[in-house]
Amino acid sequence: MEPPAARLAVLFFAKGNGGCRNIHPTRLRRLERTRRLTKHVIRERRQMRRKLDLVCRDLVNAYRELAVKTAQLFGRGSGSQE
Repeated sequence: MEPPAARLAVLFFAKGNGGCRNIHPTRLRRLERTRRLTKHVIRERRQMRRKLDLVCRDLVNAYRELAVKTAQLFGRGSGSQE
């Protein structure tokens, strides 16, 4: 398996970089690190979004249950409030 910097250089050349042939090793490492951090941030955001969706779903279900229980408690539809 080729090292990450060499792989990144191949990807960088494949996309085109304005005709530049030589990329300094420091720049390659920086690009690889940026790419790795970006992947990490995207993964974290996905996980956070899933957790937030779950919390929101639970909140909506709890509110629905509360509304049903409140309606039953106060006899909505039974005529006892009139």
